[in-house]
Amino acid sequence: VLSDISKQFGEHLVVNHFSLKVENGELFVLLGSSGSGKSTILRLIAGLLVPDAGVVELRGRDVTVAFGLSGREALYKDFAADLAELTQPLAQPTDK
Repeated sequence: VLSDISKQFGEHLVVNHFSLKVENGELFVLLGSSGSGKSTILRLIAGLLVPDAGVVELRGRDVTVAFGLSGREALYKDFAADLAELTQPLAQPTDK
């Protein structure tokens, strides 16, 4: 969940009060023209950038401000396991 996220670099406002909610199991796509803030939003979600305003939640936990590498590793390890499960090929039906 991104709630009212804003990010600027110097005087350039890149993301302005952006909100997004993605439910478990959903996929989403960010579409926009060059320079519209797509990469910045993804960097905010990944924790590579800290927003100037707003809240980033992942699995119900506020991860807006970096809380240490070990905490992030634990959080994203769970996410990676879920992603691996989603991308497993479907089991082939068995003949009875």
